[in-house]
Amino acid sequence: MHRNDVAAVAILVAHVRESSPESILYYFEQQTDSEGKITQHFRLAVTCPFGLRMLARFGNPLAFMDAVYGINNVGFAQISIVIRDECGNAALVAAAIVDAEPHEVYVELLEKLQEVSSSCCVLFLLWCSHCSVR
Repeated sequence: MHRNDVAAVAILVAHVRESSPESILYYFEQQTDSEGKITQHFRLAVTCPFGLRMLARFGNPLAFMDAVYGINNVGFAQISIVIRDECGNAALVAAAIVDAEPHEVYVELLEKLQEVSSSCCVLFLLWCSHCSVR
């Protein structure tokens, strides 16, 4: 697609937005100031119509969220939102890749899911062993 990862992701997001606009929940490129300090963290969250239907049907009262680390060479975290259907099977509802893990990243993803899935009531408790957010 492109030799530069940033450009490749931008091309991929543009292609998906063109063919299935509801599948990109949000996309923010990492931005830095003149000193190289990050001013905006990289965040990409995706879903699909099937995932949103599953969230609407089975996401109330419970959906599961998990973050996985170390699956890429730049240390970004991958966050998954999963529901369990009436047969006990898991279905991926949405996924996000982020370059940092402040609690706002989780809140942003859950609020966006609530926004796009109007028939689902997303209530959540955020607990993190290495931060003071509860």
